[in-house]
Amino acid sequence: MFTSRLLKVTAREVSPQTETARAKPSPPGQKPPKEWGTIEALKIPLGEGSEIFPDREVRMQPPRWFFENYSEAQVVDLFKSCDMPEAQKMELMKNSNWMVASNGLFASPSRALVRGLGSSARQAIYAVLARSSQNYAQMFPFRFGSGISPHTSPTAT
Repeated sequence: MFTSRLLKVTAREVSPQTETARAKPSPPGQKPPKEWGTIEALKIPLGEGSEIFPDREVRMQPPRWFFENYSEAQVVDLFKSCDMPEAQKMELMKNSNWMVASNGLFASPSRALVRGLGSSARQAIYAVLARSSQNYAQMFPFRFGSGISPHTSPTAT
C-alpha cells in the first residue's frame, strides 16, 4: 500500500481464475478473464495542493499578451511575419481583442488559438512577449519533459 498526503492508493491482488472458471463462457459484453486474473481500474482524484504549483492562479488566467513598447503597426507586422495559417493571423489581428496602452498593446487571443499556434509562430511571438514582466507565462515558461507534447496541455497561455 502507498500513502501520500494528497491521496491514498491501495492495490490488491485478485486471485487468478481456476481452470474450471476459465472454461466457462463470459457473459455477453464482458471479456474473458486472463491468466493473471482480473485487473480493476480505479479513478483516483488528485488533490490540488498549493505547495505543488504556487503560481497556478497566475498561469490559469485567460491569455492576455502585452507587447511592451510596440505600436499597433509593429504588432501587425510581427503577426504577418509569423509562419501560421491566415485564419490565425486574422483572429490575432482583430482590433476587438486589442487594448492600446500608453506604453504598448494588450492582445487577448482565445485559448484555442494559443493552443493551435505552431512552434515557429509561438517562438517568434513569445520571444517578444518574454521581454515584458507583464507576461508572466512567457518570462517563466512551463517546460515539457521529453516525450510530452505541449498539445496535450489543456491550458496553454
